[in-house]
Amino acid sequence: MCSLYAVIHAIEHSANISGTGMFHRKTLFNLMVHKLEKEGLLAKAVTYGVEIDDLSDLLSFGTHWAQRHIGTNFSITRPFKGNFRQHDDRLMSVLNEHFSQTNTTAIVLIQGNLDHWTCIKSIEGSKLRLSDSYGLHHFSGSTFSTRRQHAANPRYPVPDSLHLVRATEKG
Repeated sequence: MCSLYAVIHAIEHSANISGTGMFHRKTLFNLMVHKLEKEGLLAKAVTYGVEIDDLSDLLSFGTHWAQRHIGTNFSITRPFKGNFRQHDDRLMSVLNEHFSQTNTTAIVLIQGNLDHWTCIKSIEGSKLRLSDSYGLHHFSGSTFSTRRQHAANPRYPVPDSLHLVRATEKG
């Protein structure tokens, strides 16, 4: 269910409402579980995880719900959508550009010795700061690689899975 938590964390951090009591995590989590159930995807999500396109749908659902309940608009982009041959080297430059703006987060699927959706809440140099359901706090050069071939760092992001989230103006 890391995908659901990644969506909730992305909304909270991009809208700067983390810990304010304005956002009802349990309500949104429950609604997303019911959405998966209604679409016949709940068993698959619990057993195998959420596919990239299903994450896109959940994020869209979550941001629309948040817009109605907290009044913040969101923009979501997928810079590598459908481009499975994308060079991994561009990932950090895209993230750096995205995080140069205010009210931003990103969601990405990490694979390797871990198959896990996480929310990136900021970047400090080459360190990705996370808001994560698994308890991960950051990825750095010693725990993470943008190149799949890098044997010393068995965890890598899937570029096609990258969702850039930005909270825009209040609605």
